[in-house]
Amino acid sequence: MRHACSTRTTIFLLGFAGIMACSPHPPPASSSAPPSHPAPTISPERQPNPPVSIPEEQTPSPTPSKPVAKVLEILAGRDDPNDRRIRIEVSNPTDKPCTVKGYTVSWGSSKKSMPLADTVIPPGESRQRFLIVHPRDGRVETLTVDGATVDMQYECDR
Repeated sequence: MRHACSTRTTIFLLGFAGIMACSPHPPPASSSAPPSHPAPTISPERQPNPPVSIPEEQTPSPTPSKPVAKVLEILAGRDDPNDRRIRIEVSNPTDKPCTVKGYTVSWGSSKKSMPLADTVIPPGESRQRFLIVHPRDGRVETLTVDGATVDMQYECDR
């Protein structure tokens, strides 16, 4: 039992020493060592100009001016595996409430529109919706997240 305890102590001390050896801070420089070569001197006439600090302009980033929509994922239909369920996220990054009147998802030469009954999205919030696309709506086999775009009809308070 005593041997196991001293083994644990040894492992702890070795681990601690390893951590200290990997410390990102270098040891302090020794002041007793003479410099290997003298520092160059510059005459007063040839002194370089001191660095000038130019403050960066602190301009607030502009608030986005309109809501944005994107396709998050495309799933198989629940009732018919030939259908597709498109999960869409509509975000309102503006500082005013916006009313979404509808949207159109387009992919390749196909598209499907969905009118909405005045869905209001408060400032800084998002809403997700599903749009069901049938084979009669377009070529669902070519529908991809990266290849689909969403155009919205909306109005934002002024």
